[in-house]
Amino acid sequence: MHIEKIRLKNFKSFGKKAEIPFFKGFTVITGPNGSGKSNIIDSILFCLGLSTSTKQLRAERLTDLVHNGRSEAEVAILFSENGKKYEIARKVKITEKGYYSYYYLNGKSVSLSEIHSFLSQFGIYSDAYNVVMQGDVTRIIEMSPFQRRKIIDDVAGISEFDEKKEKALEELERVRESIEKLEAVIAEVNDRLQTLERDRNEAIRYKEILSKKEEYEGYLRAHNYLTAVKSKEKVERELERLERQKDELTSKIPEINARIAELNEKINELAAKISELGDESSAEIQSRILELSSELESLRRAERFYLDEAKRLEEESVKIISEISKIKEEMEILDGELEEYAIKRIQVGEIVDELAAKMELLRQRLEEVDKKHRELRDRLVSRKEELERYKERRGEILRERDKLIELLRRIDMDVEDIKNEIASIESKLKEFETEKKAKQEEVWKQEEELMSAKKMLSSADKKLFDIRAKISDVEEELKKAELELAKVKATLSTLRTYSKPVEILLDARNRRELPGIFGTVAQLGEVDEEYVAAIEAAAGNALQFVVVETEDDAVSAINFLKAVRGGRATFIPLRRIKSFKLSLDKSILKEDGVIDFAVNLVRCDKKFQPVFRFILRDTVVVDRIETAKRLMDRGFRFVTLDGDIVEKSGLMTGGSAEKRGILVSRELLEKERILSDKIYELQREKDGLFAELNRAESLRKQYKDEVDRLTGMISELRNRISLLDEKIRTESGRIEELREKISQKSREKENYISSLKDYNSKLAEMEEAIGELEAEIEEIERMLRGSEVPKIVEELDKIKEEHQRNREILISIEKKIESLEFKREQLESSMQEKQVYLDEIKDRIDEIRRTIEEGKARVEEINSELE
Repeated sequence: MHIEKIRLKNFKSFGKKAEIPFFKGFTVITGPNGSGKSNIIDSILFCLGLSTSTKQLRAERLTDLVHNGRSEAEVAILFSENGKKYEIARKVKITEKGYYSYYYLNGKSVSLSEIHSFLSQFGIYSDAYNVVMQGDVTRIIEMSPFQRRKIIDDVAGISEFDEKKEKALEELERVRESIEKLEAVIAEVNDRLQTLERDRNEAIRYKEILSKKEEYEGYLRAHNYLTAVKSKEKVERELERLERQKDELTSKIPEINARIAELNEKINELAAKISELGDESSAEIQSRILELSSELESLRRAERFYLDEAKRLEEESVKIISEISKIKEEMEILDGELEEYAIKRIQVGEIVDELAAKMELLRQRLEEVDKKHRELRDRLVSRKEELERYKERRGEILRERDKLIELLRRIDMDVEDIKNEIASIESKLKEFETEKKAKQEEVWKQEEELMSAKKMLSSADKKLFDIRAKISDVEEELKKAELELAKVKATLSTLRTYSKPVEILLDARNRRELPGIFGTVAQLGEVDEEYVAAIEAAAGNALQFVVVETEDDAVSAINFLKAVRGGRATFIPLRRIKSFKLSLDKSILKEDGVIDFAVNLVRCDKKFQPVFRFILRDTVVVDRIETAKRLMDRGFRFVTLDGDIVEKSGLMTGGSAEKRGILVSRELLEKERILSDKIYELQREKDGLFAELNRAESLRKQYKDEVDRLTGMISELRNRISLLDEKIRTESGRIEELREKISQKSREKENYISSLKDYNSKLAEMEEAIGELEAEIEEIERMLRGSEVPKIVEELDKIKEEHQRNREILISIEKKIESLEFKREQLESSMQEKQVYLDEIKDRIDEIRRTIEEGKARVEEINSELE
């Protein structure tokens, strides 16, 4: 195929349309430097897509091929082959967002692969020598015979067959691998069949076990039933025991109540003593109690806080343990890879040793073939061995340099990780500082509220002391009144001593067994103290008569006495005597010494006046017996203030009285009423004071709870601030450690960079020496052509190349092993760091637990002091 002409438009230096013809034979294009000769070759590479990069076209970017000031460029090449015409064109167009590039074949838009496919039909390939660039001829001249032979093979098309052979071998290898995979699949299927067989046997066994399970479950249910029955019996016995214990405790209740009463008395005594000690001493005691209570609550809150912190640290330790476990798993995987690469290293090492043995055999063969060329051969072998040593040394230097480059890369990665960690810690520190500031402000605010609450609590305590002092005074006054009332009641009880039958009747009335009884005559009236003796003497035994509503009530009472064999009593049916009239001659009252009619000296309910008229009738009360004697002829019954009696018949009764009768004086009853009212008022006042005390205690409890709450909050906030300070110190220390690590890494990096420069300098020296040796070896080989030596040397070179290739593979494996070992060391270092951090967490947990134990001991001390 022949290029007839090339059309260029805006391509590189061709700013206008240009058409360059190509004639059959050898076409030469001449011109001064910079006239665009090389741009024609570049246009062919550009149009046919034979360049692998824009650098071959002497341009950084594809758009650099467009002539200055233009937006598009175009190159078209016209081919002819056996009279047929073909045109291949390519355009590149600059846009706002970039550029577009298009290929055309005979005016039809196609892809680059289609262009290459079309050209390959005529033996034109992108990697062939259809276009010889500047410097290619010089490079071919300087090549070794083996390299030039490869070029000839490429040009002649032999390399295509080699490629096809390689592809066929690769396909054969793939088929072999497929067969191996199929064999592996078959083996796996066989294994699967065996597994399924085992699963089948397991299923049969499972079915048998399931039937046994149902049988044993029946046994288990029976056993559970029997166990439940026994448990029920045990519970019933326990219930009986608890019932007995309950009865015992119930029987102890009176004793406990008595003990409570005794303790209450002691409390009252202590309260009295506290009142005697004075407000200041009590305030000190209350203040100490408050202080201890606040400290106790603070310790309890601190204990809860430390328990939460210990829980958090334990969770973090579990997380770190999990991370350590993952690192161990990664290390196990790395160990597996290391073992695999170690095996590969052994295998490749065996190949290298085998090739070395072949090389030794060829060297021996070389000695046998041509002894006359021994000097040249020795020189050739010596130079090749020297070249091999240089190459090995170069390989070692390259490996060492690669290690340094890898170490530098690792250092950069480590530094970046450390910087990220520092940034993360600094972010945490900012959060800690912000939180600490907020907590400190909250502490100040809570302390102000605490001072206010303590003032309110102190005021409440003072009010409590005042109320308790008032209660103590009221209780003292109440005790005195109750004692005096008890004496009055004792006197009344002594006065109101009736006969046994009357006591029985009054008791039955109180039990509501005899509803018609009003009481005794003595109970229904009141007399001034100075007239008591006179009225008692005048009424006599009638004071024990029982006043009833009707005769039927009297009959019921009599039958009741008979039934209980209670004796005999006299009854006054009120209905029978209420019409009783009494006519009194009041002229007697004008006499000296006469006080009044006895009936007029008794005060009673209007309903019961007939009773006293019936009993006392016309009895006149006089001052002394002489007055009665003087007036005894007037036809009245007289009684003196001392209780002496002068009957109408002249019968006289008198003398000294052994004891007072059963009639109660009005003064005594009035005193009883006044004392009862006073006790009632004092009790009301006491109840009011206790109600006020309860309110004051409730209010004090609110203030106390507020003080405890604020104290606890302040303690908790201070604990949190302390913890934040500790975290800030820890994290700041961690930042310093990390920065020191960065400094250390920087120093290591400087050392590695210095070593890298040394290695690069050595590599340059090695490359120069290798170039000189290769030139010398080529000259010796030229001199040895015509003998068998070159063939043997060529075969030796091939084996050496194979040996070198396997050595490079071995080196690659060793580098991989070194990389894996380095990674494993990093993992191990990370694991050790995490283990150290884990130990620190455990130490912190132990410290927190010791703090909690100390707090508990302090709580016990406070409780003891409070008790």
